[in-house]
Amino acid sequence: MATLPKGLMGSRRTSNALDTERENFEKLQALSIQKAINSSEGSVKEKHVRFILIGTHQERGPFTFWEFAMRLPVQENPILAWKFCYVVHKLLREGHDKCINVSFRYMNKFGDLGRLWGLLNEGYGRLIELYCALILQKLKFHARYQGIPGTLTLSDEQLKAISEDDVNVTFQFACDIFDYMEKVLSLQAAVFGSLDMARSNSMTNSGQCRLAPLICCIQDSSQLYDFAVKILFSLHAQLPPDTLQGHRDRFLAQFKQLHVFYANCANLQYFKTLVQVPSLPPHPPNLLKASELNSHVRPVVVLPSQPEVAEDLIDTSSPVRDQRRSILDGASPPPPPRTASVDNDLARRKDEIIEQLLKELEESRIDGQRARRENEHVVRELRLHQAQQENQLRLEQDNVLQLQMQLAARFESQQISAAMQEQLQQLEKKAKQNEEKFLKMKEVYTKLREEHIGLLRAKAELEKKVHQQSSESAQHSEKQSAWHTALVGVAEAVLDGAVSELDIPFDQDRFLQNAEIVETTLKSMGGNTVADADDDYQLQATCFTLSHQMYQLLQSAKASAHHCPNVESSHDIVTKARQVGQTTIELLRGIRNGRVDTAGCLGHLKSLVSCVETLCLKDQNKTNEDIGCLLQEELSQMDRAIADATKRISEILDKSRSTDQGVKLEVNGRILDACRSLMTSVMVLVKAARYLQEEIGGFSKEFFTKNHRWTEGLISAAKVVGIAANLLVEAADRCVVQGAKMEELIVASQEISAATAQLLVASKVKADRKSTRLAALGAASKDVRENTANVIATVKSCRQQVEDTRDTLEGLSLHQAKRLEMELQVRVLELETDLEKERLRLGALRRRNYHDE
Repeated sequence: MATLPKGLMGSRRTSNALDTERENFEKLQALSIQKAINSSEGSVKEKHVRFILIGTHQERGPFTFWEFAMRLPVQENPILAWKFCYVVHKLLREGHDKCINVSFRYMNKFGDLGRLWGLLNEGYGRLIELYCALILQKLKFHARYQGIPGTLTLSDEQLKAISEDDVNVTFQFACDIFDYMEKVLSLQAAVFGSLDMARSNSMTNSGQCRLAPLICCIQDSSQLYDFAVKILFSLHAQLPPDTLQGHRDRFLAQFKQLHVFYANCANLQYFKTLVQVPSLPPHPPNLLKASELNSHVRPVVVLPSQPEVAEDLIDTSSPVRDQRRSILDGASPPPPPRTASVDNDLARRKDEIIEQLLKELEESRIDGQRARRENEHVVRELRLHQAQQENQLRLEQDNVLQLQMQLAARFESQQISAAMQEQLQQLEKKAKQNEEKFLKMKEVYTKLREEHIGLLRAKAELEKKVHQQSSESAQHSEKQSAWHTALVGVAEAVLDGAVSELDIPFDQDRFLQNAEIVETTLKSMGGNTVADADDDYQLQATCFTLSHQMYQLLQSAKASAHHCPNVESSHDIVTKARQVGQTTIELLRGIRNGRVDTAGCLGHLKSLVSCVETLCLKDQNKTNEDIGCLLQEELSQMDRAIADATKRISEILDKSRSTDQGVKLEVNGRILDACRSLMTSVMVLVKAARYLQEEIGGFSKEFFTKNHRWTEGLISAAKVVGIAANLLVEAADRCVVQGAKMEELIVASQEISAATAQLLVASKVKADRKSTRLAALGAASKDVRENTANVIATVKSCRQQVEDTRDTLEGLSLHQAKRLEMELQVRVLELETDLEKERLRLGALRRRNYHDE
């Protein structure tokens, strides 16, 4: 059999060894995480946490921890979530340097976990929410200041380097420290608030489970307090005290809470064996006094070293556990079956256990050295503090000796010479008098200085007020000028609009009266100028009045032009009206420039008035004389048209009864009966309208001539009613006799309804609102609308009846049905095209009828 090369065999053996080592490492980490983060309510054992921390250093990151931790059901069990937060806190503080950077990607998990358990107000819900907030704040703090390690241990040089010689960075760093400290204090307050301090809760499993995370809080808070003191003294050396008032208030409030926190921890038996709680001075340092920084002592937290026990990390049911115990105890394991593979496996496991124990021993040695260095550092600081106290004591003793010597010398001098004592008393009196004079002069100087400062402030305020008043005055004058310009501009805009609307048809009745009013206004403005006017606002108001009056005059001129029978005369009136408008615009522009000249405007106005009187008003008066006779004739023609229509409908009905039969006879009879009812209601409406006219003013020519506009509307309404009656009869004839479309009858009925509505409106214009004949006219109009709706409903019903009898598809073959379907589709397209064309024709016809009326 061929053998493998030695190099390849060695490589495979090394690869298998690495895989086995990695597998054992993951098993050990998983077991440590499982035992550290469990659902039993008790404190987390430090040995399990220590193995997790050692694992992060071995693989240089918390990758294995997060791989297993993400599978934990922390959303289901509050104890599990609480211990998970504690282990993560320890990991961020004492784990590998990459633990913080890798944990940034899991910040959202803590936010979601805190919100989830925050909904539970009882038990661990509020505590988990605050702990998640603390971890989030710690991660944000380290993300912003990545030079700070997880243990928050920094030298003074490193602390100064963070500010980068920028006071703004230092200011923000202080704010972040306060935010971090608030999260720590909030968590400890919630933990102590959930305990019954009257009982020994610190020695129960439940109490220890809640109190264990406070050790990390004590370590963080001691470093944060040291940072805060040093940073605040540095800020007070660079910024005025008023700017840092908020920082001082937050520091004093946190100092009091931190003092209570340390006092509560120091009184509990649980913390006495686990941590040496630091002590704070009884009073906070005076931040306004720079020398207080020299007396500041950084609080130091000391953790006693604990023996490491590795047996509990191995499952008791595993044979490896038994072998490891036997190796540790020095006894030999029970002899298994002796085979080469078993011997190799036992030797490999024995080497692994020995290597693991050596690693643990090395870690313990490192921890002991670190604790020893910390203790030595504390001792050095205490000795330094003791030396400072001794130096201060010696200084005080020297001062006491000096005072005693001074007292002895003074006593001897008093005994030696009374004269010298009197002289000394006199000198002291003079010194007191000089001091009193100095104090009085100082008070006088202080008052003078305060008065000088007050006068300077008053001067600045007066200058500010003067500047404001001058600017307000300038703004007021600018507003007046702008208002004046805006007024004249609006007047010009009104006149421009009137000139542009000269070609739009509009009625006029009071042209001569408007012309007289405009002429009076122009004459009143003729003797004034802008310079010598008593009140400029009065002139502006007159300009507005003139523009409004001129607008009404131009509208009246436009109405006269449109009612003029001669087209050339109409163009002459529009031209002269445009000239009047243009001269008025020029007059307003002259007023803006300071001159008033109304002569041109008055000349064009007189020309326009004479033109309208010559060309338009005479023809209008002549037309008004014949309007009464025209009304009588139109009303008579309307009566005859309605009577003829009613008679023709009866004839068509008789003819249909003699020639038609079956469904057609029924349909024609229903349609013609509805049309006859409609015509009857129209006749009643016409009679009611005539009775109402007799009540208004009879049928005298003087009344119609006086109210010619209303009379013209009545004539137009009578014409439309007569035409609509004939259309209805013709549509009924075509529908019944010639077989035309029933839609023509619907349109004709709607036309006669609209015509009677126009007659109703024209008749009600001059009527008294309380007249009984007007009420009768309204009732007749209502009957017309109802009969019109009846005609439309009857036509639709009859059309449906005819279609139902026509669209019987029974007995048709497949070919006939397909052919009928194609014909119907062609018919639908033709009808849609015809409908669109007829709508266009209807619109054009309505526009033409509107212009003719």
